[in-house]
Amino acid sequence: MSATTAAPRPSPRQSNDVDPKMLTAMAVLFGWAIVGFLYVNGFYAELAAVGPDDTDVMMRLVEIRDLLGGQAWFDTTQARMNAPAGFVMHWSRLIDAPIAAMILGFEPLVGRASAEALAMTIWPTLLIGPFLALAAFIGHRLGSVVGGVVGVVFAASAPAAIAHFRVGGIDHHNVQMILCLALVALAFGARDSQRIGLGMGATMALMLAIGLETLPHIVAMAGLIALGFVIDPGRFAAPARGLGLGLAAVTSAIYVATVPMPYAAKTVCDALSPVYLTYALIGGGGLAALTLVPALAGGHWLARLGGLGAIAAAVIAYTAMVAPECFHGPLFMLDQRLKAMWFDEVEETKNLFRLWSIYPGKEVIGKLGAPVFALAGATIMAARTGGEQRWPWLVALAITAVSVLLAMLQVRYGAFSNAIAAPVAAALFAAALKALAERARPARIGLATVAFLAGCPFAWTMIGTFAIDPALATPQAEAKVAYNKAATECFLPAAYERLNGLPTGTILNSFNLGTAVLMRTRHSVVSGHYHRNTAGMLDVIDAFMAEPEAARAIVERRQARYIATCAGDYETALWLKDAPNGLLARLMRGEAIAWARPLDRTGPIHVWEVVR
Repeated sequence: MSATTAAPRPSPRQSNDVDPKMLTAMAVLFGWAIVGFLYVNGFYAELAAVGPDDTDVMMRLVEIRDLLGGQAWFDTTQARMNAPAGFVMHWSRLIDAPIAAMILGFEPLVGRASAEALAMTIWPTLLIGPFLALAAFIGHRLGSVVGGVVGVVFAASAPAAIAHFRVGGIDHHNVQMILCLALVALAFGARDSQRIGLGMGATMALMLAIGLETLPHIVAMAGLIALGFVIDPGRFAAPARGLGLGLAAVTSAIYVATVPMPYAAKTVCDALSPVYLTYALIGGGGLAALTLVPALAGGHWLARLGGLGAIAAAVIAYTAMVAPECFHGPLFMLDQRLKAMWFDEVEETKNLFRLWSIYPGKEVIGKLGAPVFALAGATIMAARTGGEQRWPWLVALAITAVSVLLAMLQVRYGAFSNAIAAPVAAALFAAALKALAERARPARIGLATVAFLAGCPFAWTMIGTFAIDPALATPQAEAKVAYNKAATECFLPAAYERLNGLPTGTILNSFNLGTAVLMRTRHSVVSGHYHRNTAGMLDVIDAFMAEPEAARAIVERRQARYIATCAGDYETALWLKDAPNGLLARLMRGEAIAWARPLDRTGPIHVWEVVR
């Protein structure tokens, strides 16, 4: 072969280059392996007490057991809570199904108990992969390969988000976070693509079906695409059409597949029901129809904006006629007394200002530090970046802004805000590295370190937990820590040994015990931490705070055989404080009540038997 025809030999630099996609994929796999290993090995010994402080995990397992025990697919009644009547849960079977399938598959090999443990280990561990992969994609798309790799690091070390992927994490929040990130990733490439628009609509439909917590994210992303159609129909007509069709079609399919009596279902505001199906049909179908009207697509932007206004007016009019209560939100049915005595005291539903007096560091700074940094950075990048890269930053800005606002209103949204902020902050770090390239080495290292720490959720958590909380500690915060510890002890298996050995009956119980009793015993309960169980919770409040004879009437109406409370938790302390002469206060002081015989006063759970 002549010198002119010989193939050129790659330079050492070329032969040693690493494919950016391969590097990002390796980061995802490595992060997946590390997080999975730490969770499985750190929590496996506690599988018998899986989700020891998570009532939603316990309730999900109870629902799955009921499904495997013969309960109908469309029947989500929890017959053993709000006893003897029961109540209908608002959760979707879409999460129950894959976990139940795993349990059925493992049961012939290892038995039911081990099958449950395996399913509750494998399911959340599998979900870690897609979560980290989407964080890597978003970080890479916004920044560079550095943004992708660091996106994996930030997502894997965001305590508020990654905690939902721990062993036993079978509630729906981990799936919701994955779908939120998937929606963002799809939106990046939505321009000019009806196919990607269809994917966005389908993703929104899944989010809507699994839980309404992500409804604001759906509205934000749909609004952004619709606004794009108003401003630039040439590029956004196709994705807007696809989004509308996907949302309407997939929501309809899921509705028929999961809603009981789909053609005569009851309208509810806290789950997929006729009202939200109609929203999808009017909103999604209407948006798709607008893109097909030549006079709108080629006309003045005000005409397109007017079309969107007409769709919004139709949704509002429909709600006013059919479900005006939904204007008040998903929890419109919550009794005001229960709201004051229960909902407002639940830590995950507190807003930023209320939580500041208890956990200013871990819960406020720890959960909002990285999201606020990401929001500020996304605002700057969206304003300064031009060309094709501006659109991804506008998407990031919109979803981050919604997530931060929600986290300020309810701290439970800290999981979503941190999941979304992780790749955005990673891209900001990558941009900072690029901007600092011309600076002197010491300054470059120092500023890069600051940028990294500002975007790292774990760094904010450490600062909040070990610096801010100790410095601002209050008696209220210390008492809350003690109450939480007592509540956790009431969830452990050993606390239920005596209770599980008693003849089966209904328990008039403090709220915290409800789901744990269902999961660990054969008993039924009156109350539990679910807004649809308003009647049960109000009866417990009334009975525990009433004089013994008045309380007995409630006990008899509820056909309760036992009374039980978690002796040291916040709920019990609140009832004792507010009603020092009520039934519960008298029982806790050891006063003799003729019709309530003490059974167990030594453990974290105190139990009395109703004497008839």
